[in-house]
Amino acid sequence: MAELSTKTIPVAPPAGSSVKRRRGLRMRVTNAENVGEQFEIRVARSRLGRSRDCEITLMHPSVSHVHAELHHVEGRLELRDFGSTNGSYINDRLIRGAEVRAGDVIRLGAAELELLEIADVDVPLSSDTHMGQLHGKSDAMRELFARLQKFAASELAVLLTGETGTGKELAARAIHDCSPRANHPFLVVDCGALQPNLAASKLFGHARGAFTGADKAVPGVFEQAEGGTVFLDEIGELEHGLQQVLLRVLDRREVVRIGEHVPRPVNVRVVAATHRNLAEMVHDGCFRQDLFFRMVEGEVELPPLRVRGEDIVFLAEHLLERERSEGRTNVTNFSPEALRLLRGHRWPGNVRELRNIVRSASTIAQGRETTVISPEHVQFISLRRKLDALEELLALGSYDAIMEAVDRFVLSRALADHGGKITPAAESIGMGRKRFRTRLIELGLLAAQEDEV
Repeated sequence: MAELSTKTIPVAPPAGSSVKRRRGLRMRVTNAENVGEQFEIRVARSRLGRSRDCEITLMHPSVSHVHAELHHVEGRLELRDFGSTNGSYINDRLIRGAEVRAGDVIRLGAAELELLEIADVDVPLSSDTHMGQLHGKSDAMRELFARLQKFAASELAVLLTGETGTGKELAARAIHDCSPRANHPFLVVDCGALQPNLAASKLFGHARGAFTGADKAVPGVFEQAEGGTVFLDEIGELEHGLQQVLLRVLDRREVVRIGEHVPRPVNVRVVAATHRNLAEMVHDGCFRQDLFFRMVEGEVELPPLRVRGEDIVFLAEHLLERERSEGRTNVTNFSPEALRLLRGHRWPGNVRELRNIVRSASTIAQGRETTVISPEHVQFISLRRKLDALEELLALGSYDAIMEAVDRFVLSRALADHGGKITPAAESIGMGRKRFRTRLIELGLLAAQEDEV
């Protein structure tokens, strides 16, 4: 048996107040080239795969480079497969995503490891209830502020993840404003809105005469932000060729303008954000693996509003006060019934949705007779229609059952829309062909020996 070794992912000791979170893991490899190796993890998210850049490395040819992740979600520890070639299993049960417990055997391809222990660890909380334009008094937000403050003091490239509307750009701005670079530029690039023929020029600049219409030399964003921060929003949308150039900029700290050959040094810090799963995009060949690991030197996931119940009223009142201070309304507060209505909503659009509803309600309620927002002023009818289907799915109970129902509907409809052809059906929903076909087989929608229907 191989000599026991330990790979530990440390976290800074908590400063000030803290909260207990089930984030301590101890695992042992039981079947792979590195059999006997133990991993002690004390972070919210850990990736498993053959790459040495993963927090948990399994040296076996059947394991994908980034195969799966262990993620702490609302007190549970879930294993989620990243569309791997050979699948992920818990106690020999093939899963896409499912809860794991101490004693479970996790198999990735043919490699196995045992989850020995799940323990509580102290997670530091900030004493602040806001950081920049981010506001919240819940433990989830105070934990977020503590992490953002920690990364602000560093020079690490930070990847911000989370659902749409959770405030990723505000978090990037907060990192910049609390960093030593605060007195230098903070420039935002929406990677999803870059025009393909102008994207390289926007990012890296161009020389005079580099292309038709280039009548003067123009520096790119990285030169313009000298000494400051570049925020790459929705980095998952960045065209593949530009990903390679971006990696070179991050590694060498220099850019080459279009039409030039001499590199120019740049001193910038990069913060990126995405609502997409970059690890799955790596597996599907849509995102470079080397850039992925370069961008996750520090990773912060912004919590959705639905898990921050105590922040809903706090934020609603803050947003209403801002509307009033900026002269858009004379409404002063919410009725108790209106607050109950807000607390009962699931907020699929997160804080952005709450902001829009407060703005709308305060406008509708404004008048001489009332300065209070009542239930009839709160309008999210269109959102409620969308939630009906979501609530039906949630009634299924387990994550596996919910995901099976979603995948069965989406994949079968895509297949039907494309005459049973797997390749165009997979492309139509942005899924790799191999992953699409594997999922069809798992759902019993395709026999293993079949290919195109």
